[in-house]
Parts: sequence; C-alpha cells; structure tokens
Amino acid sequence: MLRMQRAVALLAMLLGCWQAPAAVPLEQLKAAFLYNFALFVEWPVTPKGEFNLCLVGSERFEAADALSGKKVGGATVRVRRPAKLDELRSCHMLYLSGSDRNALERARSAVETAPVLTVADAIDAGGNPAMISLITENSHLSFDIDMHAAARVGIKISSRLLRLARRVY
Repeated sequence: MLRMQRAVALLAMLLGCWQAPAAVPLEQLKAAFLYNFALFVEWPVTPKGEFNLCLVGSERFEAADALSGKKVGGATVRVRRPAKLDELRSCHMLYLSGSDRNALERARSAVETAPVLTVADAIDAGGNPAMISLITENSHLSFDIDMHAAARVGIKISSRLLRLARRVY
C-alpha cells in the first residue's frame, strides 16, 4: 500500500508540474508517464516475469530504455522494439510515436483485440486515439484516456489515474 501511495504521489507531482523544467527533457517526462501508467492499470492476466513495454515508430525514444529492470507488480520491465506486427500481441503496453501514420495505424490494428495498453502522442494518433493519448501543448504534458477502448480488451484503469487525466472518454 505504501508503494502505491508513493507512485500516486510521484504521478501527481509529475502531472502537477505539467510544464517540464529545462533540466528535464520532454522525452524523460514521457518515459516517467509511461511507467506510472503501467502502475495504475490492471490487465486481464497479470504480467508475470516480464512486463513488455514495446515501442513502435520513427522516434528512437531512448529515455524509455531507463525503464528496463523496473518493476510493474511482480514483473520486470523489458523495453522492446518489435520489428514485426505479429510480435506486438506479446506486449503489455505499446507506445506509438512518429510521423508515419500508416505504420502506426497498422501497429494499433495489430493489437486491437489484444489486452495491450496503447499509448500514443496525440499528434501521432491521427484521429483514432490510443487508449491513452499524450498531449503536448506549449511545453505542457497532459493525457486523455479512452476507458471504453481499454475495457473492450479487459484492461482496467485505476480511478486514481482517471482523475488525473485531462479528459476521459
């Protein structure tokens, strides 16, 4: 319980500072958001052993590599960059970034019926948002949540995370 309270406090602190200080690059802030999202989500089957955080898109997003080895529940985070669409169904969380909307849509479609939490930069979401859309406006970072899309595949999002969202659908 104490661990959960600390995670809530960290996420609240990050979200309360919407604007990333010059010393904290936006990429690192996004990585922190991804990790905290994972702490406040429940999958239909609890990840055991490894928690696969998959990255798809044209951006390298090296800050996410710092999440490798951290714990989500009892599972250890493993950051992956799958080369094939059929590998995406083994992901627990899929972060979509970059400007190739067709490639991002193919990746999103590949996991549409799988219990994979999809997170995308809103600019990359292209009218079909992910379960969680990261929004960057004037150096401020916030997020929207499509809880119905998550529920369709059995993913439950904590009410604590829902309260911190800019919008919940």
